[in-house]
This record gives sequence, structure tokens and C-alpha cells, in this order.
Amino acid sequence: LLAACSLVFLSRALAAGMDDEQNTLLQNQILRLVGDLIPIDGAVLLLGASAGALHARWIECTAKHAIDFAPALARVCEEGAFVSADSRIAGVPLYVAGALGGALLVRIAEREAARLSVHLETLTAIASLSSIGFEANREVETLKAEKALLQEQIAVQTGIVGNSPVIRRLLDLIERVAPRDTTVLIAGESGTGKELVARALHQKSPRCERPFVAVNCAALSETLRLEE
Repeated sequence: LLAACSLVFLSRALAAGMDDEQNTLLQNQILRLVGDLIPIDGAVLLLGASAGALHARWIECTAKHAIDFAPALARVCEEGAFVSADSRIAGVPLYVAGALGGALLVRIAEREAARLSVHLETLTAIASLSSIGFEANREVETLKAEKALLQEQIAVQTGIVGNSPVIRRLLDLIERVAPRDTTVLIAGESGTGKELVARALHQKSPRCERPFVAVNCAALSETLRLEE
């Protein structure tokens, strides 16, 4: 369970798209964790949304690997998960939201040659957990983008929502009137947002640090008397 949680967490961090040095560190941590679960002689984790991108990534890191994973990478992109009895190389694709997002390739230790199919199942489970991490990060990024879009649609600190010409004219009028030391009468039918405009004027005025008090005059009794 700890290994599974670690895989999801590390993959999510890797998908966050940090600098190359940090990405390399995270990839090495993931590969070490894979090595703890499967006896391997070597492994490589590549990220890319297409076979061409994955191949380019492999070319960049060939100098660091004594094992030629290029043929296995081609098979992963064409066939999906596989294991070769001759080379003891197993590979699984990483999918993000149903689309190719990377590949995990390992060469299983010679002493484990009789259990290749079992290790392929483990490797497939690892790929599934990694994909969950990538997808979770994508969902977070999507929510952040949606939040930013909504914030653009909501005038800063006013609560007035909209981007129509009328709303833009209203917001522009608030910007021009708020700094002035004058009394403002806001007219409109019930429910049209008079209090929102009043709050916006207050928040953009020189008195913004003082309390804003809204009084519903319609709720006041006719017999109410104010005494000094």
C-alpha cells in the first residue's frame, strides 16, 4: 500500500512539469521503487504523447543506459504491454485520460526469467498507478484553469459577475465614482444587485478599510424611533 501511494504521489509530482533536474530526480525515485517491487537489471521511464516524442526522449538518454530499449519502445507504442522471453525486457505504456502519455521499460533479472509473466502483471499495475497520478495532476490543472477563468469573469472583490457591455460600463462607472467623496444614489428594482454595487463602491473607495453596513429600510418598523 505504501509503495502504491508513493507511485501515485511521485507520478503526480512528475506530471507537474517542473525543471529537468527535478524531473530527473523524480524519475529516478520512481525507477528505484519499481526495482524494489520487481528484480530488474535496468529500467527507463519516458514521458511523451506520441511514439515520436518517446523516441526523441530515448535518444536523449541513451548515453546513460547500457541496455538498448529502442526496439522495446517501438513495441510498446505499437502493441501495448509486452514481455520478451529472449531479452527479458518488459514494457508497458502509461496512459493519461485514455491517451498515450509515456512508457516504462525494464529488463528483468536473469534469475527471474521463469516468472516473466508475473512480473509483467506487476509492471502493468505500476503503470496503472502511475497513470492515476498523472490524471490526478491533470484534473488539478484543469480545476486551476477553470478557477482562473471564473476569476476573470468576476470583478475583483465586487462579486459582480458578467462580461457584457452593460456590466463593463457599470464596473467602469464604479471605478470612476468610488474614489470621490460624494453621496451616491443607486436605483433599481428589487433583486437587481443594488447592494452589490454599494459594496463595490465601498471596497474601491478610500473608506474601504472601514466597515460596510447594509440596512434594509423596508424591514424597519414605522413606529421605530431613533433617540440620541
